[in-house]
Amino acid sequence: MIFFYKIINNLAPPYLRSYLPARLAEPRILRTRNQIYPLNFRTERFRNTFFPYCISQWNNLDSRIRNLPSVSTFKKAIFQFIKPKPSPVFGAHDNKGVVLLNRLRLGFSHLNEHKFRHGFRDTLDPFCACRTNSIEDSQHFLLHCSMYSHARYLLFNKLQALDLNIYPLSPPKLFNLLLYGNPNLVFDINNSILNFTIEYIFATERFSGALF
Repeated sequence: MIFFYKIINNLAPPYLRSYLPARLAEPRILRTRNQIYPLNFRTERFRNTFFPYCISQWNNLDSRIRNLPSVSTFKKAIFQFIKPKPSPVFGAHDNKGVVLLNRLRLGFSHLNEHKFRHGFRDTLDPFCACRTNSIEDSQHFLLHCSMYSHARYLLFNKLQALDLNIYPLSPPKLFNLLLYGNPNLVFDINNSILNFTIEYIFATERFSGALF
């Protein structure tokens, strides 16, 4: 990505630019920092080589990142994008449960929306098996799926036992509370919230088996 930033801003040395197709190496075309027209390819093998892959990744970047004014600010934004600051787990004690919790946070789990978005061949659509025509994403799994109503009922009862008034919360705020806790609450309360969420995850048995 840094290489392409330099190419687009005419900062890359000539010995690197010489490997580019003429239409990519021409600065008058690329100085706009807009998306780069992708290369044509016939095989998956070529699609995953350096230039086609990097062009695809560049085009997927937020325009605010592509238009940063210097290499240093671009590097900082890319590193934050690739490796964001980890969210705390407040001492949650179950290692496997923490892994599953983080998969829900990242959107890379057994859920159909996650697998469909990441191109898993065994997942043909992002919809949930609960037959409500709902996308099976993390929020649907935690808050809405009818297949896990009993486990969710137990989860909410445990949260109320902590004197947390969860019902006035909007779904996005409740979802964030279950996945991340709340920095305004004390450590022990956050520890309990995340442990209760992990217990819910296990109770649903939705994540049994390998992720492939």
